[in-house]
Amino acid sequence: MVGKLTWWAFGPVALLLCGWISWGRMFFGAAGWGVIFYPVIVVPAVVILAGPIAIAVVCSPVRPRRFAALEALVVACAGVAGFVVGLAVPDSGDAPDSTQSILTTLTVISVDASSSLAWWSAGAAVVLLIAAFTLTVVRVAGERRAAAQRPPYPPQSMPFPPPPGTSAWPPREQNPR
Repeated sequence: MVGKLTWWAFGPVALLLCGWISWGRMFFGAAGWGVIFYPVIVVPAVVILAGPIAIAVVCSPVRPRRFAALEALVVACAGVAGFVVGLAVPDSGDAPDSTQSILTTLTVISVDASSSLAWWSAGAAVVLLIAAFTLTVVRVAGERRAAAQRPPYPPQSMPFPPPPGTSAWPPREQNPR
């Protein structure tokens, strides 16, 4: 259940994080040139990192599409790291007062500490998304191997389509009343 919920939330949350990192700062008074330039960096990065994970899950032979429990946990942690990046990433700094982040606006944390937190969180998000991709590919490969070892459906011993007047299925037991 958690894996299915995480799978369905994966795309919308990735898009929300792009907006949060790029434009979320405007709502807290930390706007600047980063509002314009961060989408140019963030959107391709999210597509490059999240796209292969989505493709790997779609290629899975198991339905309904889902993440495994560990994959869901790793993807959720990557989402939290992306949220922290949006809180901590400072603006471009072209003016003395434009090096603020949401954290420096709301708390007394320094710009250097906020910048370090943003870089560490971004690095953690990248590592977590690469780990999620690796886990997903390993799981999907195992599911494909298992699907290839199952007998074909319907079994080859039965003629398909069945001869007229017969059924490919064994007769059901009748319930005496």
